[in-house]
Amino acid sequence: MMGPPIHVQSGDRLKLTLQNDVPYTGISIHLHGLDFGGAFEYAGAVGVSQCPLAEGNTFVYDVVVNDSPGTYWYYTSSGHFGVEAYDAIRGPLIVHPEGSEELVDALHTSPLPLGHSPLAYDNERILFFQDGFLSSAATRYLQQIGRTFPPPSKSDEGIIVATAPWQFGTCNGKLRDVIHVTPNQKYKFRVINGGQHHALRFSIDSFPLTVVAADSQPIEAYTVDEIVLHVGERFDVEVLIYDGIDGERFWLRVDTLESQSQGFQNGVRAIMRVSDAQSIPLDEDVPDPLQSIVSPQSKYRDTKTLNCHSTTGCIPITALSPLGTNHAEAHNIQTEIHTVDFSFQPAPQYGHFVGIDHSAMSQNELPPAAMISRSFRPDKSVHPNSMALRVSRNSPIIIVWRTTLLMDVPMHIQGHSVQILDRAFPVLRRDCNLQSCRLSQAFDSEEKLKDLAKTPPDQVINKDTFVIPAGGAIVTRMHTGSRGLWMVNGQKDVHNEDGISFVLIVGDYRIPREDTSWPSDFPTCNTTLGLSTTMQPHCECYMDKSAPFQIGKPDRKFCSRSHLCRHKLSQATNNDQGFSIQSGWKGIPGGIVTTIFLLVVVASAVLVLVLSPTHSYSDEEPTSNKILRRLSPVGIGSRLPQRRKSIIDFNMSSLGSIQGLSAVASSHIGTVEHIYEEEEEDDSLFGADTPPPPPAERAIQVKNDDVESKSSGLPAPAPPPWRLNSQTSHNDLLRNRRSSTFDRIFSERGDDGEDNTTDLNDAFDFLLDGYQVKGKVDIARVDETVHRGSNFTQQLIFLFSHQWQSYFPTCVNTLRFVEVVGLACLTGGIFRATGRDSSQATVTELSSLVLVLTTTWTFSRLFFAIHSQNSWFKSARVIFRHQRFSLVPVFSARLTVLVLCESIFPTVATFICFPVAGLVGDIQSLCNISFLLASNNVCFLFLGAALGMFTSVSHGMIAATVFSQVSILVSGVFTELPASLEWARYFSPFFWCMQGLLKSVYRWSDTYECVNGSSSDVGANQCFVEYDPLIEQYKRRGLHVATYNDPSSDSILTESIVLVALGFSLHLIMFGRCFFTYYRVNWEDYLSFFSVIADLFG
Repeated sequence: MMGPPIHVQSGDRLKLTLQNDVPYTGISIHLHGLDFGGAFEYAGAVGVSQCPLAEGNTFVYDVVVNDSPGTYWYYTSSGHFGVEAYDAIRGPLIVHPEGSEELVDALHTSPLPLGHSPLAYDNERILFFQDGFLSSAATRYLQQIGRTFPPPSKSDEGIIVATAPWQFGTCNGKLRDVIHVTPNQKYKFRVINGGQHHALRFSIDSFPLTVVAADSQPIEAYTVDEIVLHVGERFDVEVLIYDGIDGERFWLRVDTLESQSQGFQNGVRAIMRVSDAQSIPLDEDVPDPLQSIVSPQSKYRDTKTLNCHSTTGCIPITALSPLGTNHAEAHNIQTEIHTVDFSFQPAPQYGHFVGIDHSAMSQNELPPAAMISRSFRPDKSVHPNSMALRVSRNSPIIIVWRTTLLMDVPMHIQGHSVQILDRAFPVLRRDCNLQSCRLSQAFDSEEKLKDLAKTPPDQVINKDTFVIPAGGAIVTRMHTGSRGLWMVNGQKDVHNEDGISFVLIVGDYRIPREDTSWPSDFPTCNTTLGLSTTMQPHCECYMDKSAPFQIGKPDRKFCSRSHLCRHKLSQATNNDQGFSIQSGWKGIPGGIVTTIFLLVVVASAVLVLVLSPTHSYSDEEPTSNKILRRLSPVGIGSRLPQRRKSIIDFNMSSLGSIQGLSAVASSHIGTVEHIYEEEEEDDSLFGADTPPPPPAERAIQVKNDDVESKSSGLPAPAPPPWRLNSQTSHNDLLRNRRSSTFDRIFSERGDDGEDNTTDLNDAFDFLLDGYQVKGKVDIARVDETVHRGSNFTQQLIFLFSHQWQSYFPTCVNTLRFVEVVGLACLTGGIFRATGRDSSQATVTELSSLVLVLTTTWTFSRLFFAIHSQNSWFKSARVIFRHQRFSLVPVFSARLTVLVLCESIFPTVATFICFPVAGLVGDIQSLCNISFLLASNNVCFLFLGAALGMFTSVSHGMIAATVFSQVSILVSGVFTELPASLEWARYFSPFFWCMQGLLKSVYRWSDTYECVNGSSSDVGANQCFVEYDPLIEQYKRRGLHVATYNDPSSDSILTESIVLVALGFSLHLIMFGRCFFTYYRVNWEDYLSFFSVIADLFG
């Protein structure tokens, strides 16, 4: 509602009586732009300088107007005492120059002189523009909180210009006002944006605007095409009405700053009628101008616009120069410098916050009782989140104003005007996202501020309403007066109502001892309304760390609204809020993560490059080298043999044999007995199915270089005939016989008939040199205590011992230790945020951690197993051919060694990674995770092992890549599978491992912090994890996890059984391959398969 215009002349004493007839509402009135002569008790700031005027009471604002002539305005205010009255009355306040008493009196008489009205007199016209809404400010505030408004509208530059939709607008309280002017005359238009929310762009068709005053302060004349007015701003413009246009009409266009290129055409239209006629027709009798009522888009491309922020044709407010000289401030006076920051968080945690001199952001809230009231007690009456800036009296003050809002913020300091020294704008693509910006650092330099403090007062414009650019900063200077309390607030309705405000305390103000210091009718706080009003709640805000469009880490904020403090006010209790796997530890600092990363890299490089390979330990070798080699028994270089891994026996006849000796080769256990060195002899002395005599029946003795055999159980075979050269010595003979013996081994043929010479050479890779066997072969006594005739347990223990010595160093060594432990620490450090909070982002982080670990332990040993098992199977065929041991002990020993060795590091990685990340709240979950990772690792290891036994290494690598990638793809973890492929996931170890891990890290009772709680059982800002969209996606993809009140969604029994079954199935395939090889079953001769079943455990 527009109130009546108020006209005074400079120096007058204005007595304005406010009568409150609004029920259940306390109100006040503020005279915007006046300095009140230091009498801040008449400033009308509810909660600061006065208590609200209760219903049925009156109060006289007695103000001496010593302000410069110009355009001002007034509006009612109510604080929180009935927000319905916030926009009740507002209207223009005009201060005329001294000597205008006759005009002022005439404008307050009734009836008015002919041709005069409070809005149009002489050659002056008042244009009071307002945006209108069909609901009250309180209702709109609730709509902002509840997000019932459409998305914010933006300008062509991408700046938010309105968060509430435009509904209607008025000029001088009318939807269609007509302004009457006479041709060949110069008029002053007093243009006021007395609205609540929208900034407006003002222009007159075909007429330039000469700006002569800004916010009642006279300036050097500046001609533009249009002016942008933010809420509370005023400009006086002079317009010359051309001669010869009598009877014509022109649009006074007032458009919002919304983007016309996006289809917005909102604003106000008034008509300027040019006529010499003395009679003034009714507004409805004046036809519209001939020009289109719609502003063309090209209109704003080639125009000079004052007070805007774009680059094309924009003239900043700092381009204006004051007329005359402002306060004669000495430039060498020490100037205080302060910083005021504003920030915003969107709905549903809707709130605006202020921080003073880099303090924590708070949603400013004023106390129910005025701060100047005798009933006010700072220790009890002040709200904990009331923000105040204390400055010195009678001194210059520089304030740097910054905002993260992607929206211009018009500000007003009651009783003061400020000089605009400088402004800074963000680079939108660099500094902002779709809804907020980083705090500007343009004025962080103290030297720069000191230089600005030296700016002469007569070179900068003076305004009582200034605008902080969206995402930018502005530097202002003001001159304080005597002691007092002054309200500083945002001019937009949502800003002022929601916390963009604070109290400016000038000097060491003290509350008067007696209330007699105030007017007799001064509003009291001891009314029913005042006493029944309770203080707003206060709390540390719930910070939605998963909210989109956050720039940087969310800052700590303090809230003052009930909808923002529900997480503190809620009566619901939940003793187990958050994730059960979390331990509450904050995790390791980021610097330690970097250190771990560097240590892993350096340690790996040292072990790979510095630790040189060797075949044996010498007595002269330094102790440190020996220690390193014991830590890394396979060496770090490639193809390093072990001193003792496995045994192949060689028994020869007395004269030309090597009896009771063992040739050591990597990953081989087998026996070859009674191999004769005859050029045309059969493959072996014994038949294919005839086992050799047990070694226990022989006594072995090795002496120096000569090898003699004493057989207690069997007679030594007759030596073959030898054709010796008379020149051949005994030593040469032994050397030749040894060479021929090993060559004989290499020439053995496998059960499939293929020539394995190359494979065996690769496996043994030794060199004979004279009488001695050198290279990668050691000569040692044969352990004859265990053989095929021994029981199952004896064979298993014996074979397990040799297989453990052979396999363990290839799996557990220094380099691998550094790799696994280092990467586990690094992974835990990178995911350390998962242990610090329980936000929605934590759900994503935990899922990512699970996915990283599962993928890591899918491929880590897969390809190694192909080569390892391929080599083992080649050597195992020697065992199977000569059958020194039974099949089941050989295979069981290999299985046991594989499972034990390959389960070590997944377990180690789990119990390092999760504690480092702060995830040790549930030890059982860690045990489950390590078991699942180890099982998944073993499954894919068995896959590689099976491929290594059926194919060559190169083909096995290709097949393993295909099988593993297909297994991951058809698991359905990454996308929902087609119905025709859903069956495939159940054969994927990756699927079962992921589902089990997700069940381990999420319990159905776990909760995460959310904006709106999912249940009264867990509080206002807690949601069960099932509500997270990621969990919902997992369920759609077939992963049954985190189902509310479903204990089965926490159990990993099914996943464990299936993973064990899948691994066992792959091992059965390998067992079948060994079975056919051991019993030399022809793949086509299926009948022989049944003939040897009874002899399986023989």
